[in-house]
Amino acid sequence: VLLGDRERRGVNLQDGAAGGAGDRHHLVQQVLGVRDHRWRTLAKNDPYNTRMNRTEPDWSQVDTVFVDLDGTLLDLGFDDRFWRGRVPRAFAVRHGLDHDEAWRRLLELFAATRGTLDWYCIEYWSRALDLDIAALKRAARHEVAWLPQASEFLAAARASGRRLVLVTNAHPEALAIKDSHAGVTRLLDRAISSHELGAPKEHAGFWR
Repeated sequence: VLLGDRERRGVNLQDGAAGGAGDRHHLVQQVLGVRDHRWRTLAKNDPYNTRMNRTEPDWSQVDTVFVDLDGTLLDLGFDDRFWRGRVPRAFAVRHGLDHDEAWRRLLELFAATRGTLDWYCIEYWSRALDLDIAALKRAARHEVAWLPQASEFLAAARASGRRLVLVTNAHPEALAIKDSHAGVTRLLDRAISSHELGAPKEHAGFWR
């Protein structure tokens, strides 16, 4: 996905969690001239159709690179363990449920909010589950980890003179918690959360 006008374009690395393009090997090789077998295509599926009829941009005209957070820069293992492990355990204890019943109720709530801004909102989940989601995340922040060479890529992209913008669905507080451990934003020029714009990235309203 190329964003911007004809003269100055941005390159958008969609998030791996959504099964987006994010072909970092291609980007690193073409933009920065770096070759490393660990930079691979992030997913087989491409719901954003970023590979259909894609023409190679003139990289000399690319001055901005848009990157997602989870699954592109940071390992999704943290979120998987959090929402599949820590949250169900805390929810079960809080409401006096066994694990299976707690997980069943959580799945119903997850299904009802998928695709909405609430899906990514820790304030919403704190209210809905009667849990302090931010506190649970802070307790687990030591598990936040970079994907291999992701931080090196950001440093190299910035050194090449390109502007780096994080575009994420992560709630600002969730981003701050991860950033306090990983130090992501120090390598970026700007960070934009969908919560600031009132729509998740899946919605066209986010990009207007």
